[in-house]
Amino acid sequence: YLKATRFANRFVDSIVANSPQVRAFTERIEGVPADRLEVIYNGVDLEALHRDGPNLALKDKLGIPRHHRVIALVANYRPIKRHDTLLHATRALIDKHPDISLLFVGANNAADPCMDEVLALAQSLGLQDRVHRGHAKGDIADYLSIMHIGCNCSESEGLSNAVIEYMAAGVPAIVSNGGGNPDLVLDGIDGLVFPVGDYQALAEKLDLLLSNEEIRKQYALAGQNKVRREMALPVMLDRFERHYKSAAGQP
Repeated sequence: YLKATRFANRFVDSIVANSPQVRAFTERIEGVPADRLEVIYNGVDLEALHRDGPNLALKDKLGIPRHHRVIALVANYRPIKRHDTLLHATRALIDKHPDISLLFVGANNAADPCMDEVLALAQSLGLQDRVHRGHAKGDIADYLSIMHIGCNCSESEGLSNAVIEYMAAGVPAIVSNGGGNPDLVLDGIDGLVFPVGDYQALAEKLDLLLSNEEIRKQYALAGQNKVRREMALPVMLDRFERHYKSAAGQP
């Protein structure tokens, strides 16, 4: 497959990557010259993700106590997504912050062995009553409205649409340093970053946001402003239009 891709790339005038990390990977692995690579971030419809307040009916439906703060991970149940890191971090936090629940939003397949492993780990850690599962079907904005913190724990990632949506909706993000996550979230500026698999580091960063509402609001606002500047749908469309014109030799 890689050989075929490298061959096809010979006939390509330009390749668009959705993050600097993906660009560097394409240059290194596929052998594409840097001058034929352009980075254009994914775009998001900000208005479609806006809600005036938390959807408490959804919280009730999921079985999350209304007074609980929600730490969410939007990802399908795959080992590379590292749900285990968030579970272990939560175990380390639960005594200090007893009013937290976890929300896993991903494909809900009853026959999924990966999901079974995640739920088995939750039970072994005594967190089975803290884990709530959802499957967004066009209503991700409702899920975002009940989140207090959004996490991404992946070992590898391109440019995570889930993280973009966290930030766009004003949900502060804590992400691993896997793949393109550090391209989206600058540690200590518009969110927090931790080393892949380091659940203790994740627990510390979660504790910081759970303990300090002002810092949580600061990162939420900074992330939202970043998405408005760089990843709003009109921004993405404008960048593609200008890139196509440039590739076609137009001024």
